[in-house]
Amino acid sequence: MAVQKIKPEEKVSKKQIIGTILAAVLLVLGGAGAGYYFVMRGSAAEQFNANHQQSHLQIAETNSKQPVVAQDFIYFDLTQPMIVNFPKGSGARFLQISVSFLADSKAAASLKKHEPMVRNNLMMKINAQNPEELKTKVGKEALRALLLEEVNQIMLKMAAGGRVGEVFYTAFVMQ
Repeated sequence: MAVQKIKPEEKVSKKQIIGTILAAVLLVLGGAGAGYYFVMRGSAAEQFNANHQQSHLQIAETNSKQPVVAQDFIYFDLTQPMIVNFPKGSGARFLQISVSFLADSKAAASLKKHEPMVRNNLMMKINAQNPEELKTKVGKEALRALLLEEVNQIMLKMAAGGRVGEVFYTAFVMQ
């Protein structure tokens, strides 16, 4: 085995020292900047979620007589899509619609319990709509507000408790 001699320390230039120090400073600043970004992004996301939940509460308060208490909301989907036939000559033959409700846990349990009544009342409301209006965004938004009002009326009528904060279309097919 060959033995290597260790060379005496070579002279390090000032440029190399400054370059090494500059690289270390940039590395520390980059890490601090990245840490700040991720910490602030987390608090920004929390702020967004708080504002988003507050907007749902405000919408629910304007759509109902009783304000919705800030709680954990869950999504409740109706088990099957609703299919509504329109009269001949109305511009559309039928509408197939699936909806999901944003509700507190008490309202979700009530929706499950009273699903036949909810489906019946919603289908009657949808059937009473003008199909030509439902083709527009304004018509679809008006129908969403009507469905939300109807569901909350059912909750009040059945003394089921809980409130539905929002209605979302998960499918909207019109032919």
